[in-house]
Amino acid sequence: MLGPIDEWLVTDLNPRLGAGSSISYMVGSDFFGATIQRLMAPDASIGGFFKEFTGQAYVVRQYSDFVTEIQK
Repeated sequence: MLGPIDEWLVTDLNPRLGAGSSISYMVGSDFFGATIQRLMAPDASIGGFFKEFTGQAYVVRQYSDFVTEIQK
């Protein structure tokens, strides 16, 4: 939308996490956090969102089922 002095304003950011985001995060690469940092403060460093990684890692995902209510 246009602001009071006819300049464009950002009114909503709705980034979507990809399926691999949590896996990347577990081995030290926070792409989502870096993206938000870049959007909110373009001149700020994003180096802290990435840890040096060498070698291999095996990351697995586990899902859990939860019962919230049982009606009788």
